[in-house]
Amino acid sequence: MPPTRFEPSRIKNRIKRQDVHREAKRSKGQAKLKQRLALKEAERKDPSLKQKRIKENVPRTLDNTREFNASIIPVGGSSIQSVESAEGAHEESDKPTHPGPGQMDPENANDIANDDFAEHFNATTSANFDPAKAPKVLITTSQKATKASFQFCEELVSVFPGAEFIRRKRGHGFELGRIAGWAANRGYGAMVVVNEDVKKPNAMTIIHLPEGPTAYFRLTSVQTTVQISGHARPSPHYPELVLNGFVTRLGLTVGRLFQTLFPVMPEFEGRQVVTLHNQRDFLFFRRHRYAFRSAEKAALQEIGPRFTLKLRSLKKGLPVIEGLSKPPPPLEFANEDKQPSEATEGDDLSNEKEICVVKATERVPNAGGDFEQPIISLIIFGVALITSVNALHFYLDSNERRCFIEELPTDTIVEGHYRALEWDEKQNKYLAHDSLGIQVDIEEVHSGHRVTRTRGPSEGRFTFTSHESGDHSICLSTNYTAGWFSNSHIRMYLDINVGAAKPNVEHDRDHVTEMADKVRELNHKLAEIRREQQYQREREASFRDLNHGVVVNLCMATSPSQGMF
Repeated sequence: MPPTRFEPSRIKNRIKRQDVHREAKRSKGQAKLKQRLALKEAERKDPSLKQKRIKENVPRTLDNTREFNASIIPVGGSSIQSVESAEGAHEESDKPTHPGPGQMDPENANDIANDDFAEHFNATTSANFDPAKAPKVLITTSQKATKASFQFCEELVSVFPGAEFIRRKRGHGFELGRIAGWAANRGYGAMVVVNEDVKKPNAMTIIHLPEGPTAYFRLTSVQTTVQISGHARPSPHYPELVLNGFVTRLGLTVGRLFQTLFPVMPEFEGRQVVTLHNQRDFLFFRRHRYAFRSAEKAALQEIGPRFTLKLRSLKKGLPVIEGLSKPPPPLEFANEDKQPSEATEGDDLSNEKEICVVKATERVPNAGGDFEQPIISLIIFGVALITSVNALHFYLDSNERRCFIEELPTDTIVEGHYRALEWDEKQNKYLAHDSLGIQVDIEEVHSGHRVTRTRGPSEGRFTFTSHESGDHSICLSTNYTAGWFSNSHIRMYLDINVGAAKPNVEHDRDHVTEMADKVRELNHKLAEIRREQQYQREREASFRDLNHGVVVNLCMATSPSQGMF
């Protein structure tokens, strides 16, 4: 019988078994080393052997074994078949067209030239463009962020040259859509939002301003600069941007999104480079500084941070805030050819989202011929448009709150008039009810400070003065609560005048007088309480003296009896 293969696992002695395994492993390593040295010597003598080995030993990866993807944009060397004509086509039209090296198909190039980032890249080619100016980027976090997100945002500020980090405050009024609108009005070109979960950054949202798109990435494998061994210190120079693997139509869109975050002209003397490597749809972010050791080789030293992104969604436009970020409906004007008619209450219910409707009230007579009639109509149309924007009306339901944003300078007086009408099912129209009350809240958006709160009847006014410049929110709500059978519809008329109001001195004087009367009444009650306390102290003292006298008499009465016994 042929001898069976020796297995070290059959040895019962543990120490002997380990020695045999260690010796077998060392002998295998020595054999592989001799084989590699022999191959290296042979390739040194014959370089063709090395080229043959490299050509045959191609690793199989997901990138070179994936199926055909129609979204991959060919650049140079690709063939695009032309469409054959129905009849009489020439032979030249049937031949494939080959774009030159580094050239893109005209159709794909036209799509890229008209995408959402076309305005940004077209501005870089204008004569007034300054390549030394970095795009402004606003970096913020999700609400209730912790120290980990703040440290990561500080790292991003050092990555993007024109970045600015602002902590996001808590509470209502700091939605992404609202913040994006403010940033666009203040000249920011992009906004980066770092989301946090379980006190760790887990997502990143990049918003291109002013019109989008909005990209949401999953964030993993975050390492800050201090967590990288042997890291380099960043310098204020503009870095170079290297994009690898962005070959599909979606990849080009994401790549152009990241290009808008960096300046067009890098500062090469800083020797800093930011790399975004796309592999298996994962985006690996790295930042290095390179140093030329020789004419052929360069050394890299990582600066940090490093993290991995995974695209989860790409949406057009900015994040939407229900009722605030959506643009208001356009003004609708009645046709002059139709006779004016009063709108029914049913139409009011069906058009609850309509802000303002201007209707022609009368025809303009032909006073000066066909040439003067359009001019007169245009003048009346302009007057009607100007007068229609002084006030607006909207609709509220039970337990609903409607807010408006008004940007005000410092020490500006604002006066508002409101009137609320409730829908009556019996009479089928809107009527004023005594039980209906309106609450008006005015707050400073950036600080969350409440300026004033007013509760009043269904019709009234409110006045306040802005202490700081910025956006102010004016919110209106009713005193009704939503229930199972609550189905009340309320029409609100609101008129706001900025800077036209004057301080109501009489009202303020009456208010001060009322407060003084209340303070006087409070002092009177405190005086009564002090008198009552003094009376109780005197009674306690009298009871204490009486008790002491009784005890003394009792002791004197019992002393002779004790002597007798």
